[in-house]
Amino acid sequence: GNVIFSRFPIVAAQVKFAESGAGRFVDDYKVPTNGDFSQQPCNFQAATLQIHAVKVEVLNVHGVWDRHADDSPARTKLIDAMAAALQTPQNCLIMGDFNMHCTCAALSAFSDLGLQHVFQADDLEGQTTFNLSLLHNVMKRIPNFVP
Repeated sequence: GNVIFSRFPIVAAQVKFAESGAGRFVDDYKVPTNGDFSQQPCNFQAATLQIHAVKVEVLNVHGVWDRHADDSPARTKLIDAMAAALQTPQNCLIMGDFNMHCTCAALSAFSDLGLQHVFQADDLEGQTTFNLSLLHNVMKRIPNFVP
């Protein structure tokens, strides 16, 4: 799973889980022990780091699973929840496995806060690390997976 490590003090932290595919965030989610990872929910961790006199917010996501990685109501809800969790977007880092294309409209919630992603940089513009052919091959092998 995802984790945030820091040499700087972590002064606040939370984890928010969404029910798999439902996009409904729950505070009392219990991770099942049956080994079926396709039913694991998306989640994000939020931590506030104290870096000298400045507080920096860090969000780390494990995004929605499906077969297409395009915009969906569940992705939009996840991104909106992450954007709403930011107290000071001018001092933040957002990272993780979004399981989505960097061109998804849902990411505009971060752009609206003045944030940019690495694939907007001149030397990486238009590229992505999302491997759709690999995703399709993996998803076909997950028992009972329903996108």
